[in-house]
Amino acid sequence: QMLARVAQDQLPQPQGSLLLGQAREGAGDALSAAVHFQRVYFGYPLSYEEADARAALARLEQQLGERYPPAMPQARLERARKLLDGKQAGRAQYEYQRMIPLLGGLERDQARVRAAAADYYTRKTETALSALRSIRVDSPEADAERLHYIAACLRRLDRESEMLAALDELGRLAPASLWRQKALLLAANSLLV
Repeated sequence: QMLARVAQDQLPQPQGSLLLGQAREGAGDALSAAVHFQRVYFGYPLSYEEADARAALARLEQQLGERYPPAMPQARLERARKLLDGKQAGRAQYEYQRMIPLLGGLERDQARVRAAAADYYTRKTETALSALRSIRVDSPEADAERLHYIAACLRRLDRESEMLAALDELGRLAPASLWRQKALLLAANSLLV
């Protein structure tokens, strides 16, 4: 087991995890195989190997049934973030929407906000703004993120007074939030220009 861990850490990724998953599945260890395939699917969503991992996971989920290892909420969110960072906003939005019923608490609120914000990245600013304004979340951190994206939409739409009002609300809600810092930088750049 220790040797396999050292070898895995030294293998190029995501190819190494895909090969280990295939080897584990071939050896009849479906549970370990699923873990390796999940590492590829969630960690490398923009890779060529992702398609093979996705197909293997579908097969293993059916085979393992109740024993199939559930994906952790942060892994799901990370996959969608990587898609968004890779300029795949439509795919990211789909992933966020798909995970909402599977999550709870902060993670669910984040997925809801990010699904709405994905339209901002495809330049559907009015659609994003409308969706972001209609969402109600329980988590202060997710609400700070929501207000950041509202401010970003308003900046893009050249609605300065509304943007500043969103910043004021964000300052009252989460004065020390990283999302407030990002929104302040966004507004400062807008006002500077």
